[in-house]
Amino acid sequence: MVWPEGQNRLITIVSCGNGIGSIIILPLVTHIVTTYGWRYGYYFTAAVEGLFILPCFWFFISTPKLSGEGRRGDFTAEEASEKKNLKAVEGRSLRLKETLRLPEFYFMAIAMILISVAANGLLANVQLFFTDVGFDEMTAAWILSLSTGLATVGKIIDGIAIERFGIKKATLFGGACYAISMLCLCFVTSTDSYAYIGFIIGYALGGSLTTLFAPIMTSYMWGNAHYGENYGAVNLMASIGTTVGPTFMALIYDMTGTYMNAWITITISLVITTACYVTAMTLSERRNRRERSI
Repeated sequence: MVWPEGQNRLITIVSCGNGIGSIIILPLVTHIVTTYGWRYGYYFTAAVEGLFILPCFWFFISTPKLSGEGRRGDFTAEEASEKKNLKAVEGRSLRLKETLRLPEFYFMAIAMILISVAANGLLANVQLFFTDVGFDEMTAAWILSLSTGLATVGKIIDGIAIERFGIKKATLFGGACYAISMLCLCFVTSTDSYAYIGFIIGYALGGSLTTLFAPIMTSYMWGNAHYGENYGAVNLMASIGTTVGPTFMALIYDMTGTYMNAWITITISLVITTACYVTAMTLSERRNRRERSI
């Protein structure tokens, strides 16, 4: 089952907002904390969420029908007939109860947990790492904001790669860039180490492995008709990693006295994550071929 082209582009554009916001918010929060104290940093963060996030709920709708749209995955009678006649549908859409019985779901679940541990462990500790090796707090904040900001461009590049080369090859590309960015951090030992530039570029191109790829994979493997419930289950796995990641990476630092072991751990997690993603999609493709041959 293939993710419709328009939705592929839409989710790429929407996910770019993370990077744009990071360019502005991260240095500003750091400046407020260093100048006025951590309490005011929290006040500012709460104000931003109240002013920019809460109003978004006014635009949410309960069902597509309320906006005059059809459900994702539904076809008109003409489209359904065309799909059937041309045999263009590569696989059937699965409900969650079917998805949970498939081995590909558990490879996907492992990948989501690991990528969340890696991403949240990195973002919670990397700014502290840069100050630990000698960068001042504002410079460390700018490095982090620049890497996440450039991820906006990286997501567009990854979206183009998905459309041109397919989701599997794009996943390998994103995973490799992300892992390389972590290895670059291992060579940042002082303010004279310019390996942090490799981190910025690698993260910009690979950081979208955390946000952009999973929704597209979900539709690719299990179809669009029951996308919401399937992606909900997949995203639930990510929440586990979100909870564990920052504490786990900080614990590695406390136990070993260096962030290098944390970055190596994240690199290994990213390699396993990429392998699990590709394995899940491969199993899904094989299942679809078996079902079409029956």
